[in-house]
Amino acid sequence: MTSASSQRCTGVDSIAGSTLAWHTTWPRTGRSNQVISNTVLLTDPRRIFDISKLPTTWRWKYDGNSLIANAAYDLFTSSSATGDEEYGIIIWLAALGGAGPISSTGSPGGANWKLYEGTNAQMHIYSFVWPHSILYRFN
Repeated sequence: MTSASSQRCTGVDSIAGSTLAWHTTWPRTGRSNQVISNTVLLTDPRRIFDISKLPTTWRWKYDGNSLIANAAYDLFTSSSATGDEEYGIIIWLAALGGAGPISSTGSPGGANWKLYEGTNAQMHIYSFVWPHSILYRFN
């Protein structure tokens, strides 16, 4: 997939069972705090109550300098399965080079996180940000 506005390119490298590997490349242009690439894996709508875990492994690398990035789970919610997003819950596993959420603190899973709250268009966003550079293991 290529985005015409940013010349971002995302490609699937492999799919094996429940494992998906992909790559994304993009040029660094625009404001330093502007999101320029956001690779998304969409799933069928589910109730948050029914999600007990999100088993994932992240391995990533960056070729270049002046990295401003995050690695996160974005969960968008609605009061109906077919409605527009109303709330966003974003769990940041890494915040690098000054990346920051839209807008306090919490401890999901017994880990100390910073909690930010703000709005983006019609959505109310809650961002849990790991306060150190990268979260390597979390259950």
